[in-house]
Amino acid sequence: MFTYEFGGGMPGSTHYMYTVSDDGIFAVATEGLPITDAGPTKHNFTTNVSKGEVQEIVALAINAHDFVNNPAAPWPDCSWAEMMVINGREKIMRRSGCIDPQWADQTQTKLLLAQIQGHLPKDMRELP
Repeated sequence: MFTYEFGGGMPGSTHYMYTVSDDGIFAVATEGLPITDAGPTKHNFTTNVSKGEVQEIVALAINAHDFVNNPAAPWPDCSWAEMMVINGREKIMRRSGCIDPQWADQTQTKLLLAQIQGHLPKDMRELP
């Protein structure tokens, strides 16, 4: 299983949650602007991926050691990213702290994000 969250930043910034289950369910949920009477705007997307694709995402996540190695962006724009991987008995959690725009360009993190975005519909592919 793999989860990846991206959030923070300026008030009202969009919060993203990606999940890939062991049985191949790939889900994305977002919450952010505009804020209506019902609260923040929410979007959800779900699709199925193969067992091989689940294993590839989990392997990329395990190898993304640079996920947390990034310079700190100045407050108040403290965007952050967090991921959790459960691979058998192994559980890995990584949290970035405040990140800057170059965070997603780190080699292993970039490979992971590209694999995740490859499963998104075109209108969602530029999400973090």
